[in-house]
Order: sequence, then structure tokens, then C-alpha cells
Amino acid sequence: TRILSILENIRLADEISQNELAKRSLLSGTMINKYLKELQDDELVKATPIDGKRLHYELTQKGEKNRRDMLGMYMAEIVQIYSALKEVIKKKLEFICKDGVHQLVLFGASTTCEVVLSVMDIDKMKVIAIVDNDPEKQGNLFCGYVISPSEILTYLNFNAILITSFARYHEIKEQLNDLVEKRNVRVFTL
Repeated sequence: TRILSILENIRLADEISQNELAKRSLLSGTMINKYLKELQDDELVKATPIDGKRLHYELTQKGEKNRRDMLGMYMAEIVQIYSALKEVIKKKLEFICKDGVHQLVLFGASTTCEVVLSVMDIDKMKVIAIVDNDPEKQGNLFCGYVISPSEILTYLNFNAILITSFARYHEIKEQLNDLVEKRNVRVFTL
């Protein structure tokens, strides 16, 4: 992925310094220098001097072919990972449904939430609301639902909450402790 990132950034920029290439590729200056040397030795990248200090980098034909091949493999791998994630989430939803949950609140308007909605069997489960703590998201339309603040949970009728945030699930779960105790609401995580 590092080499692909370097090749992509060279392809996208008319002129790019080693420093900028390092920033865009999330690498140190030493690492980018090492990779550029290897890429030049492998005849994937050509460096042409601009002045005494700067170089112009461009992909060779071989470099462009390698970039396309790597990008294709990388994209295929991402699709496989995405498909596997959908299967894991689908199985989790089936487990939740078999456990008697049919009216669900999704907490966390994120890409993960989109995946949950894409695999959910709407004949067996109903999404009552999508909730998020981010005021910038609240009130916006998300996959056909208006994103609500967490305060709405005290007014809704539902069986359980599914936390659809991987990054913040600990803090969301802690936030829901009072609601769980008062209303005997179940909370699930992915």
C-alpha cells in the first residue's frame, strides 16, 4: 500500500517534492527517499532534475502498469473485505432478531450504519431511529432517516439499540447506562 500510495501521488501531481510526497503518503522523509530510490532502481519512477535541489518525478510505462495492477488487486481485496464485513453484520442482525428484537435504534450515523442498513431484513426488523451525538449530523437525512440526537431515546418505543460506531462504542455504551437501567433496553455492538 505504501508503494501504491507513492505511485498514485506521483501520477496525480504535475510536480511534487519529496517532502510533499512523504506527507501525502504518510511516510517520513527518510522512508520516502528509500522508496523512491528503489522505485527508480526498478525503473518504475523516473526522476528528472529541475534545479540544483528539486527533482521532477514521473511514472515510467512499467511504473504505470504496476500502479494499475496494484490498484486492481487492492480494490479487489477491499471488495472482499467489504463483503466479509457485510456477512458478519448480517449474522449479528440475525442473532439480534432471533433474540426477539424487532424494533431497533441504530446509534452512530456512519459508513458502518450504512452497511447495517444495506443487509438488514426489513421484513423482520424495523429501524425506529438513527441517533448520533454529533450536532453537525443531527437533522440531516441519512439513508432515508433523519439523524436524531440521543435525547430522543427517552420518547421512542423500541426493543434495543445497536451501536454502529466502532471508534466510539465504549463511550456510547457508557452513555446509555441510565437508559438501560430505567427502561430495561438492550444494547448490542458489532
